[in-house]
Amino acid sequence: MNRGVAFTEQGAHEETEPALIEQRRKEAEADYKKSIELNPTNPSAYYNLGNLKRKQSRWSEAADEFAKANEHAPENFHSMATTGLANAYSKLNRHAEAVQAYELVLSKNPKDTRAILLRGKANIGLGNTESALSDFADGIQALKETAKASEDGMRDEDKKLLATAHFERGSLYLKDSSQDAQKAVRKPLSISFVFVPSLSWQIEQFAMW
Repeated sequence: MNRGVAFTEQGAHEETEPALIEQRRKEAEADYKKSIELNPTNPSAYYNLGNLKRKQSRWSEAADEFAKANEHAPENFHSMATTGLANAYSKLNRHAEAVQAYELVLSKNPKDTRAILLRGKANIGLGNTESALSDFADGIQALKETAKASEDGMRDEDKKLLATAHFERGSLYLKDSSQDAQKAVRKPLSISFVFVPSLSWQIEQFAMW
């Protein structure tokens, strides 16, 4: 399976020729499937295969692989596999299942900021505005508390994540014609001067892939 990992990582480099990337991904997929055939209870093989299919936007297949990874995952691996499954559900607009999966992740680690904010996005998909606002508020607070507890302060990636969370919350306020919208939308300007277009894109950079 290590060869499959090497092929997957090699395919991620931008300078690699597209044809070679596609060939390497096919070889990686074949290796992961062979690994599963030889050891069908190895969660890492299912997880890596799901991640490979995720990179190809094969979301339904990716969800299946992450679900199988979950079936065989030990406790210390379970959260990562469940996050992969939840992200795939979100991409498939299976928002109710995504919320359930994020809640499972948070039951193990209530301070998982990425899971909190991604659950907020899934709640938007369900039309649960109040739940989404609550998730964004919790995520924002968690990021601030993490920065406060760190000697180095808030990391740059967390600043961008925080700015994006404020942006998404502001967008929800605007949708509800709330008087708090102006304050929420302006907040990112005092945090980061880097424009971040969407929460789902930004959070996924820090989720698992």
